[in-house]
Amino acid sequence: RRVRYELVKGHEPVAVGVELDVDAFRVLIKPPSTVEGFELTSDERRLRQLRRDRFAHIVRDQLGGVQQTGPFLAGWLAELTLAAIAHQVISTSGSDTLLENWSETDWKENLTEAFDRSFQGLHSANGETGDRPPLRDNVRDAAQDPEVTAVLKDAYRSAQSGPDPKWHPWLKERFAATTAAAIHTAIQNVLPEFDAESDLDVDIIEAEDGEVEIWLTETTVGGGGIIETLQQTYQDDPRRFWSLAEGALEASDLEQAAVSLRRVVVGLCDGPLTEPGSAYRAASGNTDALESWRGLLASTAQIGVPPSHALSAAMTTRIFREGSSPKSDSAIRIALNQWDSWEEDLKFTLDQRTACGLLAGNEDVVEALREAAPANVSNSESNWAFSVLVGLLWAPAEFLRPHSLQTRMRFVSTPPQTERTLVRDALETQRQKISVTQGQWRKLAEAQLASQGLCALTAATDNEPALRDALLDLMADPVEMGWLHLHPRLTGIRRHLEGVDALVELVEAPQ
Repeated sequence: RRVRYELVKGHEPVAVGVELDVDAFRVLIKPPSTVEGFELTSDERRLRQLRRDRFAHIVRDQLGGVQQTGPFLAGWLAELTLAAIAHQVISTSGSDTLLENWSETDWKENLTEAFDRSFQGLHSANGETGDRPPLRDNVRDAAQDPEVTAVLKDAYRSAQSGPDPKWHPWLKERFAATTAAAIHTAIQNVLPEFDAESDLDVDIIEAEDGEVEIWLTETTVGGGGIIETLQQTYQDDPRRFWSLAEGALEASDLEQAAVSLRRVVVGLCDGPLTEPGSAYRAASGNTDALESWRGLLASTAQIGVPPSHALSAAMTTRIFREGSSPKSDSAIRIALNQWDSWEEDLKFTLDQRTACGLLAGNEDVVEALREAAPANVSNSESNWAFSVLVGLLWAPAEFLRPHSLQTRMRFVSTPPQTERTLVRDALETQRQKISVTQGQWRKLAEAQLASQGLCALTAATDNEPALRDALLDLMADPVEMGWLHLHPRLTGIRRHLEGVDALVELVEAPQ
């Protein structure tokens, strides 16, 4: 039995505890003051994911504290409601506002059917009560509660009508949480001898004039030395600290791999990777397989796919698993195209499990799977297709972002999710990357080095020699800064989905 206690003085909430003096590090930031300032429409895939996240946030906020649901069940209700809406729209070609007219019976049936599609083969939907997971019965019971369905309707309406001004507090919260996580990561990277995860507490506080305070407070009474060491290190080289914070906002290996896998599938189906892919599949013996694999990875780099260990592992377990063939490549591409088409119609993203459940009922996808993996299906064909698709497909990059950049907030039961692109895009307006393929790249680089002390030279993945030549040119020929001739230094290399960045710093530049 869950009991909630509230401590108040009059009608104002109060806390019971102790007050201690500890060292802290405060950062003051100012997120965009309007929804338009976040430029959400510049990335349609991100906007679809944000609509999904917004819906789930409202549902958890309003149902997470209710005893009948709780945060765990509230999260599942949000996910299964979107899955049920997707199935209704896809199967009936109807409007995405069908849930407005759902009856109590419709809610119960649609959400339990969505549950069964998402967990095909793991339980018997029509079996005895003992054969069904308790979560399925809890979802079914909650779907018959008018108060619960009213929250789900309002939350979906709010999420689909956005982005609008009501989104701003939520976006501002995510912006601040992302910035805090990036700073926390930078502290850990600049002070590897400390454990920032356990030595620092993160708090986010609203300030005046739309600003937000980020506090990183030591957990050790009297101070454990991490803030004192950070202060000294920061004073020695502030630019390095903020460069590390900015680097934390880059795509993780898993996110890059999720996008790159799509490019690999297209390359295997359309020609550039067909021959090296066939050579690897036909290789016999460890030596031949290793050589052909290296050739395949080199070919992927030539089509602009950044190489990484995560991508190599994902390619072997998804695309080039045992028994794969050009037909399985075609089946993956058909499934991905259908997945994308549904999301365009729905205006929100589908998670991997929901997408696989829906694709398992699509005739074109199932037919492609039959040709790629002929087998005697003893159970339901839908269950067979679902299990095959779960092994072939992967989570979208937008879904992985919040999981790759996180920070712990001890006094917040459900910390805000991060969205690295919100902060990254705001930073890129302050310092543009300089492509080494444009004619005036050196002039632009010298101007940025003189004014900011740091610049980022960039090139496509298949044009790394041009980046190398540009770096050699900068190192050999000094930069004029007033009456001084100074040589910059290379401080880092970053691989990302668009290419490769080389960070160049002028140490003597003021900061």
